[in-house]
Amino acid sequence: MTVAIVVDPVYPYLKELSEEMHVWAVDTPANRATTEILWKSAGPYSAYRGLTVFDVNDPAATEKNCLGIIYVVDLHHGELSTGSKIDALQVVGTELTEKLREELQTYGFANFQPTKDGFVASS
Repeated sequence: MTVAIVVDPVYPYLKELSEEMHVWAVDTPANRATTEILWKSAGPYSAYRGLTVFDVNDPAATEKNCLGIIYVVDLHHGELSTGSKIDALQVVGTELTEKLREELQTYGFANFQPTKDGFVASS
């Protein structure tokens, strides 16, 4: 399973991404507007598809926001909830830093691939 963490405060592709995987996005006015529309029209929630927003103190602190939600994402989509590990984590809105790499390695992610708007961590 692949899960996304979106720390971009105004990510324009939340709908499209949430159709491919479950997305956790920072709760900002722009992201919330998209989320509200999707929640009204979306089918049932699942660990594999959908959209969840999470609160942050400072939407501009993208690394901190990503670090702060990894545990919760793993709790909801990892072994304790689904019986299997998250295969890949797509991060949007921040680059891979050494702190993020170290934290993600504790969850079993060993491969990191940059993308145009972030990176993908995989086991």
